[in-house]
Amino acid sequence: MLRVFVWVFVGLVVLIVWLILGASKNEKQASGPKTSQLPKPSIKMLNRDGDAYEDEWHTYIAGLKHHISKYDIGGFTGYVVKDPHNEYDRNAMAVVSSIKQLGYIPAKELLDYIQWSNGAPMPCVGFIYVDDGQYRGRVKILRPCSEEFLQTEFSRYLQWVKDNYGNEYLPKTMSMRFDIE
Repeated sequence: MLRVFVWVFVGLVVLIVWLILGASKNEKQASGPKTSQLPKPSIKMLNRDGDAYEDEWHTYIAGLKHHISKYDIGGFTGYVVKDPHNEYDRNAMAVVSSIKQLGYIPAKELLDYIQWSNGAPMPCVGFIYVDDGQYRGRVKILRPCSEEFLQTEFSRYLQWVKDNYGNEYLPKTMSMRFDIE
């Protein structure tokens, strides 16, 4: 009788420990990767005519695999802003859609980009796709010369995305999700 009691007791202890460890593992999986909420920037218009050669920056988006899922595939509008919470690079510039952070300006372009943008928040338009099983993304970042310039360049880029990749890559809405000064 004592043996049965000991085995039942040991079984209950093992079950409780297993339940506790399983619950903490599920909490970690549910929360996903550690991300911080970046503030919605205020974009200051330059109030001048934009020049497509001087006032836009094209690049790919680094670090997508840490921030996105298959539901993020397609076009987006958003902004590029400094990420002060990035533990790997204090100068990191995050690419953020109107919904969430997608990735970063690539490290090899970062210093040139910061010089071009003066480190200020900049509006952007881009798209995310899958190539050879990997998430890939492109982004066009614009100096905010005027609201008309931004709308025109956003529309041109999204038309290019539609022409080259199809309607399914277009964002559901095209909005400039930032405050304009």
